[in-house]
Amino acid sequence: MISIPRDLWVSVPKSKDGRHGGRDAKINAAFAWGGIPLMVQTVEKYTGVRIDHVAIIDFGGFQEIVDALGGVEIDVEQSFTSIHKPHRKFTKGPQTLDGAAALDYARERYAFRDGDFARMRHQQQLIKAVLDKAASGGLLTNPGRLNSFLRATADAVSVDETMSIFDTAADLRHLRSGNLTFLTSPNKGSGQVGSESVVLEDPQKAKALFEAVRRDAVQDVLNAGK
Repeated sequence: MISIPRDLWVSVPKSKDGRHGGRDAKINAAFAWGGIPLMVQTVEKYTGVRIDHVAIIDFGGFQEIVDALGGVEIDVEQSFTSIHKPHRKFTKGPQTLDGAAALDYARERYAFRDGDFARMRHQQQLIKAVLDKAASGGLLTNPGRLNSFLRATADAVSVDETMSIFDTAADLRHLRSGNLTFLTSPNKGSGQVGSESVVLEDPQKAKALFEAVRRDAVQDVLNAGK
């Protein structure tokens, strides 16, 4: 699972209607300018990897899924107070978060020295926690319970018209967090382009990683980095 920093400075292609893009910008500008189609074009251009399907979950949907699981277990890396109302205080160490607290944890960046990078790290941490909770309760291996859970949370997730969330969940029912490796698109950290604060790519490392994704050989890249 690879996170791409929202401020990564990339080439945004022109949208198919020619009205947007056609210049360098932060990668999240593609979504603002041209929605899902231009976002897909941009990610495909940057990575060289074809995007087969798209799934989107908004803040409310994320909260709904965590609550449907009865909360998730998170090991908070440092104590902090959220900037979002009601300004929750998170204490370092393991704890159970309900949907609202998990959402708050996943959104926070100003409390951390590495800002957006911490936020990506926590989002990956929460995805792992959701999968662990679903697996530990037997949800993933019980077709009836899995179907009920997906129907209860179906409004929380949007997918493209060719993707079945029910079929995908069934296909991945044996997946566990221990089978996943969480990565961030290789970059050189924060920098400036003109007046904008951006994330600068590491072109050589990024090229190697995404070439490996295309060849289904990411493990080779991971082994080389050990």
